Amino acid sequence: MLVQIQLSNGDLPMQLHGFHLRVRTLMATVALLAACIAVGLEYVRLMRAKHNYETMSYMYDQRARRSLQEALNLRSRYEKMKETPNASEEELMRYSLMARSFEADFAANANLAAICKHAASHPWEAFPRNVTDVAELTPEILMSSSVQYYLGPAPPPPPGYISVRKGLKGFSSKRDIE
Repeated sequence: MLVQIQLSNGDLPMQLHGFHLRVRTLMATVALLAACIAVGLEYVRLMRAKHNYETMSYMYDQRARRSLQEALNLRSRYEKMKETPNASEEELMRYSLMARSFEADFAANANLAAICKHAASHPWEAFPRNVTDVAELTPEILMSSSVQYYLGPAPPPPPGYISVRKGLKGFSSKRDIE
């Protein structure tokens, strides 16, 4: 038995042919929308991580350059002082220890810069926590290509880099660093 409803003017109601809203169609649409949102959020997170790692790499790179320059200056002063007859043993020891301190600082910052560069190109990977350092800058190490990089001109800062020297923070929050 077919029941038809007529409108007040005597016409039959209009039917939509070909469009059937089924529950499974609605569920598939919602699942697709959720997947698109999740991918978009992950993309934004990865781009933020990439920017933060590039900024950290630049900062460590600058620190390594300063440390290497200081270490080389102290080494040359040490060598000059060693040649003078009135140089005290205590003064020589102080210059040697200060130079070693800057060499270790250079090695640590250069290693952290390399780690951050890798992390910027692979932000989906976990950030490595281990750091190795060099005890002393020997002539062989000074001639290596990795150290020669730091003796050359500095690279430009990454896009959006905020200088710490201007009194502003280089990162937007503590959470960005971790």
